[in-house]
Amino acid sequence: EPDRVCDGCGGTGLRRTGRLCGKCERGVIKGLGSWRVQVPRGIASGQVLLAAGRGHPGSGRGARSGDLRITVDVEPVYTTEGLDRVVRVPAEESVLAHGGLLEVQPPVGEAVRIRIKPQTRPGQRIRLRGKAEAGRDLLVELQSIPDAPIPVDVVRI
Repeated sequence: EPDRVCDGCGGTGLRRTGRLCGKCERGVIKGLGSWRVQVPRGIASGQVLLAAGRGHPGSGRGARSGDLRITVDVEPVYTTEGLDRVVRVPAEESVLAHGGLLEVQPPVGEAVRIRIKPQTRPGQRIRLRGKAEAGRDLLVELQSIPDAPIPVDVVRI
């Protein structure tokens, strides 16, 4: 439930006697709400979206609610290059050297398993056709990370 004007004081925060409203003390009853907001494609961090009439209730009887301003913070997981989306995926050195499977989460849809060929170099990209938004291609850039250490109790001498 979103914030709403207090029905005890009509949004003024004061009773007719001039004292603070005991129900709200400021004219507004706090609430929580959630709304779907259309985020335009290609929006950048720091840009502001406006949800008209979704802000704080207006003060006084019949006053219009304010606008809710939403500052966008784009997740840096996926970047855009031309029409393609790019994701950097960590891959252990042994997988790059000897080959193996990696799981990649595209921006839309289910996770995808990709086969890494032996002798793959760090920074190499694999194109997944149609796996990004609106049928775009997803470029998976492989980033080399050290192999996880093998626990001592697993190593046989």
